[in-house]
Amino acid sequence: MRTKRFSLAVDRASRLPLGEQLFLALKEAIARGVYKPGERLPGLAELARTAGASEKVARRALARLAEIGWCESRRGTRSVVANRGRDFRGHVLFYLAETVFGFHAARLVAALRSQLLKANYRLTAISADDLKKDGYSRNLSESLQEHWDLVIEMGTRLGSRAAIERAGWPFLVLGDGGCGSTPSDAANYVGRIGLWSGLAVPEFVAACARRGVRSVVQFLLDDGCFDVAEMLAAQGIACTSVSIHNFHSPFRMYRDAYAAMANLLKPGVARPDVILFTDDHFAQGGLLALMERGVRVPEDVRVVTHANRGLGPFWIKPLTRLEMDPVAQGRAVARTVLSYFRTGLLPEGLVLGSVWQPGETF
Repeated sequence: MRTKRFSLAVDRASRLPLGEQLFLALKEAIARGVYKPGERLPGLAELARTAGASEKVARRALARLAEIGWCESRRGTRSVVANRGRDFRGHVLFYLAETVFGFHAARLVAALRSQLLKANYRLTAISADDLKKDGYSRNLSESLQEHWDLVIEMGTRLGSRAAIERAGWPFLVLGDGGCGSTPSDAANYVGRIGLWSGLAVPEFVAACARRGVRSVVQFLLDDGCFDVAEMLAAQGIACTSVSIHNFHSPFRMYRDAYAAMANLLKPGVARPDVILFTDDHFAQGGLLALMERGVRVPEDVRVVTHANRGLGPFWIKPLTRLEMDPVAQGRAVARTVLSYFRTGLLPEGLVLGSVWQPGETF
């Protein structure tokens, strides 16, 4: 890799995270002209080897560069240094009302950014990494002092929403069907794009009815955004819910689902026809409990899980899933945003969400 006497190695004794170190080093290298606009940055393997870190660290550093508009990620090839002096047609702020970008949000934003850049719009993505109890975020408030042609709010926090409304920039809500999707009566509110993880639930219920399913157990987040019990009841199918409360800790979700499944498999407890996991962390814990106790899937019990495309859980047979595709959803959001910029109106009624993905476990 061409360094021009410029070191990209990380210092493991530093208090800064390795990804942040590499991000800052790359940013300085671009600022000094080591990598010029239009030039390709090193690939993940080469960058990781030169920095003395993992490809995960290199990927995180490149993602941070893309977030601030210093490079452009292109699928199937290396990242390219952005022309930061070019005249963009508009600037979009994407605000995630959570403390970190998870798998789904990160990939949705990457796809959204790629599509907007092709149309010469710049996207800056931030999260509420300094979130307070009332939803206030200094990170958001300071960002809103800049000029934005559109703000996209994913998830709702009262303090954050108030700051967006006061700022006056046009904003839309990217929400999950009543969970974090509260509309607004502010003059700068332009509309909502639905994002519903339970969009494929009717197909799941219909499949249960066709197969003569009599009983279902669903593992739910205690603030879950979809619940199949009512729709199953309309079909005469019994549904028992197991609520998991530790939704901010993946390990505890995994652990609690494992314990709950073990309890369901005790002697004398009637085994359901179908188990539905509404989160992939639940599925990992629950499937392990089934496997350890010799319960066969799908011979002894059928399993369906909700998960993101490209992310587990994995099983010896392809899992039947209610599947979210964040890349496709990001592209759909981009098409809607570009339509808004062309017409001044946000198309109504767009709802994105899960799709029914048949597998061998149901």
